[in-house]
Amino acid sequence: MNFRAVLILAATLLANGCSDSIPTRADGALTPATERSLTTWFREHWAQQPAAPEGTLDDSAVTAADAGASAPSKGSFSSTILQETGVDEADLVKSDGERIYAIYRNEPADFLFPGDDTGVATTGSTRPANGAGEQGIRIMRTIPGETGLEELSRLKFDRDQGRLEGLYLMPRRLIALSASSGYYALDWFRPISFARRHTDVHWIDIDDPANAGVSHHLSFDGALVASRRIDDTLYLMLRHFPDVTVAPLAETGDAQTALETLTAADFLPGARLDDQPAQPAVAPEDCYLNEAAANGGVDVITLVAVDVASKSPRFRATCYVGSSETLYASTRAVYIASTRWDYRIEGDIALYDPRVTTDIHKFALDGLKIEYRGSAEIGGHLGYQQDRKPFRMSESADGRYFRVLTYNEQRPWLADARTTGENAADSSPVMLTVLREATDRAALETVARLPNAAQPEPLGLPGERLYASRFIGDRAYLVTYRITDPLYILDLSDALQPRLAGALKVDGYSDFLQPVGENLLLGVGKDAIADPDNPSGFRGGAWYQGVKLSLIDVADPGHPRETDRLIIGKRGTESAALRDHHALALLPDPDTGATRLALPVELHDKPIGPDEGPRTWYGYTHSGLYRFEIDAASETIAALPPLVTRRDGDNSPPVNANDDRAVLIGDTVHYLPGGQFWSQDWPGTAPPLGPQ
Repeated sequence: MNFRAVLILAATLLANGCSDSIPTRADGALTPATERSLTTWFREHWAQQPAAPEGTLDDSAVTAADAGASAPSKGSFSSTILQETGVDEADLVKSDGERIYAIYRNEPADFLFPGDDTGVATTGSTRPANGAGEQGIRIMRTIPGETGLEELSRLKFDRDQGRLEGLYLMPRRLIALSASSGYYALDWFRPISFARRHTDVHWIDIDDPANAGVSHHLSFDGALVASRRIDDTLYLMLRHFPDVTVAPLAETGDAQTALETLTAADFLPGARLDDQPAQPAVAPEDCYLNEAAANGGVDVITLVAVDVASKSPRFRATCYVGSSETLYASTRAVYIASTRWDYRIEGDIALYDPRVTTDIHKFALDGLKIEYRGSAEIGGHLGYQQDRKPFRMSESADGRYFRVLTYNEQRPWLADARTTGENAADSSPVMLTVLREATDRAALETVARLPNAAQPEPLGLPGERLYASRFIGDRAYLVTYRITDPLYILDLSDALQPRLAGALKVDGYSDFLQPVGENLLLGVGKDAIADPDNPSGFRGGAWYQGVKLSLIDVADPGHPRETDRLIIGKRGTESAALRDHHALALLPDPDTGATRLALPVELHDKPIGPDEGPRTWYGYTHSGLYRFEIDAASETIAALPPLVTRRDGDNSPPVNANDDRAVLIGDTVHYLPGGQFWSQDWPGTAPPLGPQ
């Protein structure tokens, strides 16, 4: 049966509340593995896996074996916006205020901004690495007293090294990550999509940036799912599907015999340092089995700790056999999450468990030491946007509690009456779960939920979906949306008694929330116009419009208020910041106390057809960097002239706008569309310099 059809049937049955004959669910804990237990697992489950189709996969893989929001930089330059203080994230550009290190990927524009007419964004994808075009890293130097930049060096990377995905900047070296290929949304359900993938770590010495070069590279089997850096340790989460072939022997009846000759080492991922012989990336005794996985697969999730400060690269790894889709990291631990999509097929019918849940696995971190601490299964899932999933999770400041916001897939709009009591969460579009390590076993126990019997009010209105979410200190902020944008504020100061502190309804929705100072919250999303008769939305809906910036005063959590808003463009206008928070640049102005904000925009505001009201699409006008200043005292947003780099009718081809970034240094802004630099004074009074 066609896999996409399975998902459609499954979703249809889920909406209708089908739950007959659903298999019993196993406990979600990971169990320590041995060489023998791993070998047995792989042999028993390998026959259930599809064979890798010839010629459809990249063949360049290694064959062996204070928690809370980070603030903008307080120096004279903007830095990468992070989810947690002390936990660095890879990005396409890094800067130390004197130099800018930037990945360039000369890729043609693709379908860059997926979405549909309901205003609900569809899941995006990562482009495969095998497209044409040059890629590399540019090292640029600021010139004192001048606006422009000087290129110090350019490092080119071959495509067979994988697609450059991100950078980490350290005092004397740059760490670059590359991955052999991307993957698409539905690939999470097709483990074979992760076969023959590799992820590489490149050490680049920058003591002499004009002669920068790669000193080491460390390659691992597996697709890159996520990475974080804490001090001198880089953490990678990789997904590996074993590249083991026994199918050709099936014609002679020897496939089973061949399978019996394989051991765990043949299935586990390998690693290679520079040109040295390949070695195992992880030992069987450092692995776990996830017997509760939705499907009995052979995927290997590897958590690797790499010492990126030492001259001779060192690493340690642990793994489990199962699946995963995202990672949240504090300075103490990582939490790996994977949504369970349990279904089975009877004839042409897919029976889909309506209890869509998410497994959470906690691993404590101490440099290269990684220790499994426990697992939990919680209700709901983390949503549909890969970049937003980590923001659904947070560890409390003392490290004792883990808080998760999940979207409820039980179709709450089917019931008009509010459910109360212990089942209050059943009618809530969003659920909060608070977990804590058990004291008597390796497990995460649920110690609180919201809604609950004492606090039965739903988080969201019937039919709404979870969009932006952010944990900041002892509060959680979340946005649900179908017609309007309800912003909910949760008080988590008492971890065992979370409560809804306040809510605010405004038009449109926010995809991302960023604190600005102590009492202001910036929302970046879309404006919307309600349409009760919208045929594409159940019980009506709304048509999204231009990009929206919303400023919200949260000093009194019981009475939040929107103090200002700006709408950029009309229906069709997009920004890379709606999918990747790294596309935002923030910098406090030491002279005025205002916060400078920059984000790339693809503006659409030209009429191209008949006026159909709020559903009318508008034509492309230009692309550029839009600049704003946020005044904390007046709680307002002021727009400055945009730095426009491409207009409708230009002969230059459009580029992958999802890669657009900006760096603010002093009173100068440096904008990187398509890997080329445009520079201008911050107020925009002088002509821009570029491209270079």
